[in-house]
Amino acid sequence: MDNNIINRLQLLSSDNVLVGNEILTDLLKKEGPKGDKGDKGDKGEKGDKGEKGDKGDTGTVGPQGPQGPQGPSSTNTLQFSFPMERNDFPNPYVIAGVDKNIVKNVIDNYVIPFSASNNHVYITINSLTALHSSQDVNILIKGTKISEEQAKPDTSFTEKVTFSAIGSDGLSFQTIAKFYDVTEIQVLSDQTNISSINYDIGILGYYDFLNRNVRIIGYRAEILGDYNSSNADIRLQIIRIKQNDPFTSRFILEDIEIDGNKSGTSTGAIIDHLRTGTDNRNYNCNSGANLWPQNSKFVLKASDFNTFFRLQENFVKGGNNEGIIIVISGSNLGPSNGPRFLDLLVFFEYI
Repeated sequence: MDNNIINRLQLLSSDNVLVGNEILTDLLKKEGPKGDKGDKGDKGEKGDKGEKGDKGDTGTVGPQGPQGPQGPSSTNTLQFSFPMERNDFPNPYVIAGVDKNIVKNVIDNYVIPFSASNNHVYITINSLTALHSSQDVNILIKGTKISEEQAKPDTSFTEKVTFSAIGSDGLSFQTIAKFYDVTEIQVLSDQTNISSINYDIGILGYYDFLNRNVRIIGYRAEILGDYNSSNADIRLQIIRIKQNDPFTSRFILEDIEIDGNKSGTSTGAIIDHLRTGTDNRNYNCNSGANLWPQNSKFVLKASDFNTFFRLQENFVKGGNNEGIIIVISGSNLGPSNGPRFLDLLVFFEYI
């Protein structure tokens, strides 16, 4: 304790003890000088990671960027190759597809079962009179339908085709479904609105490019001629099956013939059954050479479908029940005086 404080306390009398205590208390309460700052303590341990906050709202979608340039088209090929070594080779012969007549000039419900062989039923209206001309008419096709993807049969299927009776004479339609067999075609009932009718029944199949849309660019055919006469002939047709619901039509993409002994020429001719005017490809061989020598290959080809067909007639909408059939015919297919082998390539692009 400070000596001054002690001296002051000794001077106090006993009467002043209480006062001295108060003074001592005041003195003890007096704050001493501030000490030096202590050293910094060690860093504490890192605390646990806090919980992840909620995900914020998704921002708005930005504007679509410009479309890039179209890539080049890829050319694809269908190939058909087969011999014609039978004397009874079918003539005409459908290379790709099915085009078969069942019966013509039917005037009532058709109740004789027939096989459609997993193809479409094809009906042509020769004449028709409606009960009520202002109302549509119906035709009902009954039988076993096949699913397109899994080929599963539906044995009690009915397809109803509806169309206007006005202007229907001469028009055809296909069923959208494919059938294994058909049990009835109903044209006269309270469901059809038909008073009288004359119609043909057939079956129709075609190459639909697995239900994809394509454009036919062209083709190349190599045909082996006859054994011994240089007189072989063959006609090639490529036909688009065109759908304009509910009616179905046929559009000829190619129809050309080579004839080794065409009447009026001694050595052969090319006959164009399709193109006219400046596009016509007729040719009479007058040189004295055989146009199609025996036991040799002749080539028929075209690669101008994209320019010759100016209204996209060569576009085949396989996704809309369209496709192509290819047919050959001649005066004699097969030996010994007809063509004996055909190799055909059809070029197309997906669209």
